[in-house]
Formats: sequence, structure tokens, C-alpha cells
Amino acid sequence: MRLQISILISILTVVSASSQNYIGMTKEQLIQAVEKNNTSFNLDDGVKNNTYNYVKFSDKNNEETWLFFLNDKNICTHHKMMSDYSNLNSRVDEFNKKYTKAIKDVWVFVDKGVSYKVEIKRDEWFFSVLTHKN
Repeated sequence: MRLQISILISILTVVSASSQNYIGMTKEQLIQAVEKNNTSFNLDDGVKNNTYNYVKFSDKNNEETWLFFLNDKNICTHHKMMSDYSNLNSRVDEFNKKYTKAIKDVWVFVDKGVSYKVEIKRDEWFFSVLTHKN
């Protein structure tokens, strides 16, 4: 049993090494990393919200919006991407390649010893991808 758990942790660590984890980054690091690694997204600072501290990016086709939620020290705690259903299959394929599938619409990965969950929530007109510590 311990061997199986060790193997799973090793697999998760290898999988996570190839993907960017934004949780734990400062606001400035986050903006730089998203702009470098996701060139189809642009920073959208046109709307201010006094309830939530977040950074918003929108894709060039206006099909996806990515919100990075920050704590009071401007550190990313989790993020949410809202997307048109036309992108669902490509996102699922991407997650299947990057992460370890746990159950339907849920993937997990480990980064620097911390476990994270990537989860698709299906709504009527769009779907959301939530990424947070597990």
C-alpha cells in the first residue's frame, strides 16, 4: 500500500512539473507569468470590484475569462476560468495531459509537496474551471 502511494505521488510530481501553478504567486508574478505563458489572454483591468481582490484576464476571442483571486497580501489563493462550451473538449484534453484524473471532471496534481484540485463545473450556458488547494 505504501509503495502504491509513493508511486502515485511520484507520478503526480512529474505531471505537475510540466505545468504552471499560479497559486502562491504575488499579483506581479502572476501577471508576468500569465502574459508569458498564455499569450492568448490579455490583462483586463477595466472593471473594479470592492468585494473581491482579483486579477482578470480575457482571451482574444472573448470566449474565456480567467479570474485569479488574491488574499489581503496580494497572493493568489485560487483561480477560476469561465469558458464557452466550444472549448470544453480542448480543456478536458489539456487537463488529461497535464494532470492525474481523479473522477469525472476532477483532476489532481502536486506542486512542491502541496496537492491541488482542478475541477470543471458545468452550468447551462458556460462551464467553469476551478483550481485550488486540495
